Amino acid sequence: MRPGYDVVVVGSGYGAGVAASRMARAGRSVAVLELGWEWRPGYFPQTPFQCLTGMHVTGGTTKTSCLPRLFSSENASRLFQLVLGDGQHFAVAHGLGGGSLINCGVFLEADAQTLQMCPWPSEIRDDVSALQPYYARAATVLQPSVYPENVSLLEKMEHLQGLSKSSSEIQKFYRVPLTTFFKSSRNSVGVTMRPNSGSGQECTGLNDGSKNSVATTYLADAWDWGAEIFCGCEVQYVEQGVDGKGYVIYFARHGSGREEFGEEFKHQLFWVKAKEFCFLGAGALGTTEILLRSRKHAMRMSSLVGMNMSGNGAMLIFGYNRSSDVDRKASAKARMKSAPGPTITSVVDHRSSSQSQNPLAGFVIEDGGIPTGVSLFMQIMLVLQSIGKQAAFSLRNMWFLLQGLFAILGSLIFGAYAQGTATQRISTYFVMSHDSNEAKLTMKGGKPLYRAPAEGRSEHFTAMKAILNKFIEPSGAKIGYFYPYGVNPIATITALAERSLALLAEKYAFSINLETRNGNLDVNSVPRVSKPLHPHPDKATTITKGAKPIGWKFTEALDGYIDINSGSEDFAVCESRGKSSSCAMLAYLTVEIFCNSKGRRPFIVL
Repeated sequence: MRPGYDVVVVGSGYGAGVAASRMARAGRSVAVLELGWEWRPGYFPQTPFQCLTGMHVTGGTTKTSCLPRLFSSENASRLFQLVLGDGQHFAVAHGLGGGSLINCGVFLEADAQTLQMCPWPSEIRDDVSALQPYYARAATVLQPSVYPENVSLLEKMEHLQGLSKSSSEIQKFYRVPLTTFFKSSRNSVGVTMRPNSGSGQECTGLNDGSKNSVATTYLADAWDWGAEIFCGCEVQYVEQGVDGKGYVIYFARHGSGREEFGEEFKHQLFWVKAKEFCFLGAGALGTTEILLRSRKHAMRMSSLVGMNMSGNGAMLIFGYNRSSDVDRKASAKARMKSAPGPTITSVVDHRSSSQSQNPLAGFVIEDGGIPTGVSLFMQIMLVLQSIGKQAAFSLRNMWFLLQGLFAILGSLIFGAYAQGTATQRISTYFVMSHDSNEAKLTMKGGKPLYRAPAEGRSEHFTAMKAILNKFIEPSGAKIGYFYPYGVNPIATITALAERSLALLAEKYAFSINLETRNGNLDVNSVPRVSKPLHPHPDKATTITKGAKPIGWKFTEALDGYIDINSGSEDFAVCESRGKSSSCAMLAYLTVEIFCNSKGRRPFIVL
């Protein structure tokens, strides 16, 4: 990593990806700092054990305070992040590509009524078509497409279509645009994409190579235009440059066992300077957390940072233990003919264009599915939730309890989707709407503290559940509810990021090259734009040419005292002088051993 870049981008989700791509295409030197690691198709977790070991729990609440202790780890670079809070919890991803790695890829634009609300900039509020060019720009890169029309409707699609026909409250049914490929081809930036296998594993990561994530689009494009991407970098805070120009970004470096040193390694920070711009795109929670820490380091910002946050009004609803199958088994080995299809394939849209209707009352209902990696956990939660609703003791309730326990035991022995289990006869719905924007994120003891109202108790959410109850309960199903982080704002996030970069280019009088297309990008490709790290690259290549890691890497903590004035060569004397002058030193040193083509083995400190 260089000591400075024109632009430093923190995070690698949709907003960060747009910033990295557009600034690289503007000719700026760009560094991308991502907390998580790169995940390629074929390496995403599939089993419950793999998902459990890949989870990191943070935050806390009075009801679930034991969870952070059960899953205690300083390894915040794990893929799955569960952020606990009072009222609502959030599931987010840390990895190259951010939330695009584990979302369902639904590309839905905001309706006109919502864009006319007062929180939006007047340029958009007064003319909702002003955002359309940027939606189009986002769609050109992400290439959303619907589940193939030449493929018959899946059971869950037919079920959702029946919901739209049977209820007068529900409006139109249609196949939803997905950032997923259904045939082999290269995407907009030149990366080879494979057809979707219909495994239904989107929420734990697709291993079939069909998801057009930020990593395979905007970040691949940024890399081709010279951006340098660094994983395992946990940004702690940002300071303005001492000369009033640019910003200094301080971050802890994960990997090589550095997490084994606990919280201490986060105090031994690296830094990099952004000479012109620093973009914070670490998600709503991650970015807010960085800003709150930066404020304690004298960064000036609004007092409203961390206030009026939203969970996107998302709700996950299950029709559990139906009398018939709806969702087929989600499986990494499933093929299109026998698979459940993508996690989300269709939607019933209850967002009205009527000027008289409150836009906050609108919502959409999407079909869903449960990946195998979390199926057992979901079954246990649904059984417990259903039992909890049986307030009175009776033989029927006891029989239901035994049925639930046998279902869980059967799932442990034969798999969560074994024939005859309740999970096999489950209908899943994602409900996307609006919430009250009353959530608040603060910092306590250096840890994020999230507080929000329990939206499931609000009148708006009660009305939505009542609509679904009319359709689910006649099938004999038990209703289960979860309130996850929203899954559908990616189109608007990307469009707003595209708009922001275009306005930035206009304000600072630079141009972004959007016309030049990339060539084919593969594992052996080299970026079209690259800058040497060494001021004398001819000398540097003679040292490192052909060097390869031999697999030995370790981290040590160097703890002691330093004396720079005595001139003595006696270590004991120097240590004594260092102690007396309170010159303590603590450093974490990571060493990796390389072997070059000539057989020598130089030590290279990273």
